[in-house]
Amino acid sequence: PNSANLPLLDVERIEFLRGPQGTLYGRNALGGVLHVVTPKPSDTWGFRAGGTVGAYALREVRLLGNAPLVRGRLALSVAGLYTRRDGYTINDVTGNDVDFRNTLFGQAQLSWTPDAHNEVRFSVHGERTRDGGFALSDLDGLRARPLRIQQDFEGVTERDVAAPALTWTHTGGRLDLTSITSFTHTDVLETSDFDFSVLDGIRRRNEERHDAFTQELRITPSASCPLRLGRCAEARWLAGVFFYTAESARTAANEYRPGGVGIITPVAGTDTSQGDFDDYGVSAFGQATVTLFERLELGAGLRFDYESRRAALRRDFVSGGTTLTSSAGRDSEEFDEFLPRFDVA
Repeated sequence: PNSANLPLLDVERIEFLRGPQGTLYGRNALGGVLHVVTPKPSDTWGFRAGGTVGAYALREVRLLGNAPLVRGRLALSVAGLYTRRDGYTINDVTGNDVDFRNTLFGQAQLSWTPDAHNEVRFSVHGERTRDGGFALSDLDGLRARPLRIQQDFEGVTERDVAAPALTWTHTGGRLDLTSITSFTHTDVLETSDFDFSVLDGIRRRNEERHDAFTQELRITPSASCPLRLGRCAEARWLAGVFFYTAESARTAANEYRPGGVGIITPVAGTDTSQGDFDDYGVSAFGQATVTLFERLELGAGLRFDYESRRAALRRDFVSGGTTLTSSAGRDSEEFDEFLPRFDVA
């Protein structure tokens, strides 16, 4: 989820695939897929720069460049974005705006074509976000005074994302092979005033770290060698396997402050929930489409998913350096699913 709203900086097109797409894209594509396609580095030198100035002291700078390092063989493209703006919401207690934004984002692609049958693309993108905290308050107060809150503590929202990927495509005489290898690292820190008032009652701190590795292999018939079924029919197919592994750690701490004792909580202290999660899965999938009379398409596909998840959980309440309550546990579970698909177009 922390990679879902990255800036769309250098985009060739966005494809909307409607309906369940689990056969090719996995079980998380239940309602459809938004496929964001970035352009490949080209053999043309290029540089673009742009900026935006707007309300709430919005300042945004965009830089994009392309360089053919070895014409016809090696090319590099880079893009960068810096965005800063003031917040929309004012904290009446301090006079500060609390939901400001400060983001630095960059991406780069290196395309290498060693020969007529192979293409290798290495890409990486990263983001460093240092935003203000959440502008949370009671609904009646926000309706009476929109974009105004009263809080004794102003939190932050910080996010760091780094994601390299390597794609290798081999085109043969009859079959094409594609390998996609990717890694994603995210770090998130969120702090907030959890009593949503001028009372120094509860402060919340949430930390999350997530690392994920994926590997996918796909085989398709070569575009230069279509599979014909008689004079009026043509078939296309795709088959592949997928593997991923992920590790994440999360800590959520509610600090019950002295200012809330007797009003919110009977005793000051920190209630901390921690979790370490390990996840891995494998999939095999295939899909075929038959075109009749160049107008009617009949398609069918199937994917098998297997997943194993393990969790180590712990919860402590500490007051004055003394642990008053503590609990811990472990759990694991396995899942498997067949995902079929049939379509007519």
